[in-house]
Amino acid sequence: MNFVSEETVPSHLVQRLLLNAERQGLELGALLRSARIPDDVAYNPRARVTLNQLSGLTRSIWAETDDELFGVGPNLPLGSFRLVAPRIFSAPDLRTMLIRTDQATRVLTAAPRIEALLDDDTPRLTVDVHRLDDPEHIVIETLIGFIHRTIGWAIGRRVPLVVLAMPYETPPFMRYYEAAFGLLPTFGAEVA
Repeated sequence: MNFVSEETVPSHLVQRLLLNAERQGLELGALLRSARIPDDVAYNPRARVTLNQLSGLTRSIWAETDDELFGVGPNLPLGSFRLVAPRIFSAPDLRTMLIRTDQATRVLTAAPRIEALLDDDTPRLTVDVHRLDDPEHIVIETLIGFIHRTIGWAIGRRVPLVVLAMPYETPPFMRYYEAAFGLLPTFGAEVA
């Protein structure tokens, strides 16, 4: 069953995915056709694409690279996350879920290391992305967004972010971050 959404997102997400795909040597026209994204939309900085189109592009790049990290780091074969997900999502509480996520990235050594810091009332996750060659930062943002939304889904409610730090300089599309994450990040951090 396919999820159909008419919600739209800025085309810079598509453009940034395509720049990474181009660096991987992938055929961009074929990727756009498979995602049903017209060229005039994909390369228009003011255009928007549907979540379904963005998801289609993501799936196409995954299929071409056979890599959950889109080919920008050590190869993490498709299905790696699916292999550890049942253990993570069967956790009885958020704390255990975060600990199991931490443990999973110790086993999936190609994955960016996610460390759970649970010393106080506000759990923190750090994501070590230093092995990713992601100059567009799209994989880093996708990974952080996925982790954040998946935790909310697993516990049945939105988890407000208190702090979001990104390990790169301030990009030109600042408004996107507030819409996507609910706050503006701090840029130039050592880890995400």
